Amino acid sequence: MPGQPTVPGTTRPRRERNNAMIIAFTLVGALVLTAGALGFVVLGNDGDKDPDPGKALPQLIDTPAPAQTAGPATSPTAAGSPPPIPTPNPPPPMKPTVAGWQAVFSTKRQMAYDVPSRWQVRTPTTIIGFEDADGKPLVGMSGAAKLYKGKCGGEDRSLGGAGVQEADSNDSAAVARFFAGLWADAAYRTEDDERPQVTLGPPKPIKLDGRKGRVVTATAVRARSEKCEPPRGQVYVAAIPKAEGDGNVVLIIYAHRGVADSIPEYEINKIISTFRDATT
Repeated sequence: MPGQPTVPGTTRPRRERNNAMIIAFTLVGALVLTAGALGFVVLGNDGDKDPDPGKALPQLIDTPAPAQTAGPATSPTAAGSPPPIPTPNPPPPMKPTVAGWQAVFSTKRQMAYDVPSRWQVRTPTTIIGFEDADGKPLVGMSGAAKLYKGKCGGEDRSLGGAGVQEADSNDSAAVARFFAGLWADAAYRTEDDERPQVTLGPPKPIKLDGRKGRVVTATAVRARSEKCEPPRGQVYVAAIPKAEGDGNVVLIIYAHRGVADSIPEYEINKIISTFRDATT
């Protein structure tokens, strides 16, 4: 899966990651939230200046949980033996807030959102994302869903996907801009990692689940056309404060543009409107 998303599904584009393994992303705190620091080409941001330009890059929190391997049965009389680790129960099915849609649940971040019935909902722990040409993970998120329609190159043709992430920064605008730029850059690279031109829109106020946050849209134009890949795409990021503690939880939606049956913007806005705490 080198430099492109599985859009029109080539022979399994190497860059689109779709599995259940946990990817740990930690970004160096010395970087700042500017286009140059992130390394992608920003053409404009609709006249809105970067929020807190000198602020440290938010840390992506996606560390793997300790492995729980089953060992031999522990004798109840064995001195000093730790009790067996209980197997956690699977989460109860989430109910959608939109009639006819289906709920998507992020176990790691205890957040949910809804998608239309034609979307494919992944398990709560499945990670989707993108890799570079060398197979190094660039981005990832869990609590994921994807949309496919048709075939290209013998593979399912992807139209986009959605998932949940988080950051330790309390600045919702900065977090939304960061993830929008990061995902636009990662999702729309060419097979050999040539980066797209990315345009960031201004952070717009949003209120989700009773919390005030920001939503940012990034538009990416692929450096050149490639078979079974979209010429451009958009990334929509909604960031709202966590229900408890510092930081923001983030809903990320990427949608391929310039292709047939692309995800309409009104549908994306409706998906964003359902982003909510899964524990309530």
